[in-house]
Amino acid sequence: MIAKPDFETDNVCLRANLTMPSDTVIVSFAHMDYPSDEDFWGRMAIEKAGYAAIGLVCKRNCWFPSADIEWTLSILNPLLRPYKNIVLYGFSMGGYGAVKFSRHLAASCVISLSPQYSIDPNDVFPHDRRLIKHFNPAVNINMSIKSHDMSGRIFLFYDPKVQEDSWNVERILENADENAKIIPVRAPNIGHETIDLFAGSSFIEQLVSLCLSGDLTQLREFTSLQRRRSQRRIFHILSKAKTRFPQSAEILYEQNRELLLPYWQKKWDEPLEAEGSNFG
Repeated sequence: MIAKPDFETDNVCLRANLTMPSDTVIVSFAHMDYPSDEDFWGRMAIEKAGYAAIGLVCKRNCWFPSADIEWTLSILNPLLRPYKNIVLYGFSMGGYGAVKFSRHLAASCVISLSPQYSIDPNDVFPHDRRLIKHFNPAVNINMSIKSHDMSGRIFLFYDPKVQEDSWNVERILENADENAKIIPVRAPNIGHETIDLFAGSSFIEQLVSLCLSGDLTQLREFTSLQRRRSQRRIFHILSKAKTRFPQSAEILYEQNRELLLPYWQKKWDEPLEAEGSNFG
């Protein structure tokens, strides 16, 4: 059974495990649909990588309302104070939270995968319609990422071929000021699920180390290597071919089928989903 949160509001739970002897703490922001009654997102992988860990989890798909995060600051800031490096880490909804609260938490760096700039229809329509059903004016008012929200070195990982994700990254870039250095890292043909690139504690350790060092050449080489290894990438390329050249795609699929895990083999016979339609 998972213990009660260390702190919670109406919309957000906070859990911490600071027993790891590390000068770096990773604050994870959970993706949408992550169960709030479970331990926080990424905890096992973060701890196996040797980092202290704190997690923020939304009780529903509410995009870390600012009022709730402000309530948690009195708990969070003293926990973070002893650490040399504060790394914020999140995917999709969590990627939004990691960027949005980087200045609040005095982040050394932010690792944000496929983030949204906002889900407010007034901010994103008609460029991104995917998530506007989750917008709640009562808690998400004035939610877009603004210049005064951001600080530190902020890495934005995304697939430029997913138009909505690319548009959101461009908006974040436009809103940055001198307090934040925004570094886009492209991962073509991965789709929205860029988190797959770094699944596993050894990859998280390498990712965090490269982001903290600011070695962009090595970071991009590492990301490119992970992308080339990705079964998701192989499947995306084959799926795109299937929509345009179905017979040739079937031949290519049969030639590459043994490279794919059963999960992807099963998906081959399912109806194709729109690009960027999956969220985690």
